[in-house]
Amino acid sequence: MFEEYTYLVWMLIFTIAPIGIIWARYGRRLLWKNRKAILIIAAIAVVYQFIADPFAEAWHAWFFTKDLTMGIWA
Repeated sequence: MFEEYTYLVWMLIFTIAPIGIIWARYGRRLLWKNRKAILIIAAIAVVYQFIADPFAEAWHAWFFTKDLTMGIWA
């Protein structure tokens, strides 16, 4: 669908969309007031993905094809 940017597009949809919904519903003030918690949760999620992805790929739970990723580490 988006060739090598498919994974990036899906990640942006599922990360930016919820933040946009919160911003639209509660305003910028709520996000700014809770920025420390948001940054901590985001950092934990990134670390978790770095740990979980190799295991999930090795166990064939999911996979990334070279034609649908940007090829940075491929």
